Amino acid sequence: MTYMTFQNRQWLHDTSEVQDMPHGMLSKMEGAFLFYLCRDVYLGAGEIIDAGAFLGASAFCMAKGLERNDRITHKSGRLHSYDLFRVWQEEGESVEYMSDQLKKHFGISVADDESTFHVFFRNLGEYSRHIRIYPGDITQTKWSGRPIEILFNDVSKTLPIWRHVLRQFFPSLMPGISLVIQQDYHHPLLPWIHVVQEYLSPFFEVAESHVQDSAVFRLVERIPDRVLERISNYDFTLKDEIGMLDTAIKRLGDDSGHVALAKAVLLGRSRRYDEAKEILDAIKGLLPTTKDTKLNFSLFLASKAVTREEALHSALPAGFDERRYLEAHSDVAKAVQSGVFDSGYHHWLISGKYEGRSMGKSD
Repeated sequence: MTYMTFQNRQWLHDTSEVQDMPHGMLSKMEGAFLFYLCRDVYLGAGEIIDAGAFLGASAFCMAKGLERNDRITHKSGRLHSYDLFRVWQEEGESVEYMSDQLKKHFGISVADDESTFHVFFRNLGEYSRHIRIYPGDITQTKWSGRPIEILFNDVSKTLPIWRHVLRQFFPSLMPGISLVIQQDYHHPLLPWIHVVQEYLSPFFEVAESHVQDSAVFRLVERIPDRVLERISNYDFTLKDEIGMLDTAIKRLGDDSGHVALAKAVLLGRSRRYDEAKEILDAIKGLLPTTKDTKLNFSLFLASKAVTREEALHSALPAGFDERRYLEAHSDVAKAVQSGVFDSGYHHWLISGKYEGRSMGKSD
């Protein structure tokens, strides 16, 4: 795969155009990239997909860029935003926890499972006229088949959603023109994104390997129908998945840490805990020398995911008593009740054994 970059990478040193962007799970650099992409690169040959709109940060930056694009005459409805627009529940977290996080980090007060659409609409303001909005489950939507020039993917948090994105949008990508922005490429918990993107490497080139958390790919050759069918069905064995992740790790070299962590998560979900922990330890050893400041947080997420799988599926060690452990440690019992941990054993694997806590066994 050939690496190429945009000639003018203005987003690296100038985020002034998006200082007014709404709060969300998007950095200023990523917002600036989306703005400059829609203002300076977008040709109008196809539509713009905003898959995973959340509170509107990505839609705002792209719509603002589209507004400033002097080459495009007809702009209304060219940007298509998809989201549940509800308080969501991430793996291992309660709905109550997620609503608390919205309040803590974004100052948004919404009850559990309440709509966030009013926040999105308010954040878009005048730029909403450029957007067609698709609230609800994206897997229940069907794309019109119109050509797609820019596909921003931040919605593929589960494999069924990723398969739907592949089935609906990827056939409409245009060789030599279309860009796919994988906002979760440097996120370790979604290995299916890395697997498919590596399988598609003969048809894509890397346009930008790092725009903060995002990776950007340009389609250079038409994706054959048989390949589209395979990826939309996610017709891969575990051996296939590991093989493609290994290929990506080798090809990416110094930039492969996040993919390696995705492999660790995949191995953990397959109950191959020792292999997963070897990768986690290797990445931990790289942290003092790597320039990737996000890698430490990704390591935390991957370690948490692997430990959770081990807690859910491994036999309890000799001497561990779940009931007594919770009785002995009321703070842990409260954390389990609130959904922070799945069980007392889950807590013990992550923290308890390092804190020297009793395993709950009787004397």
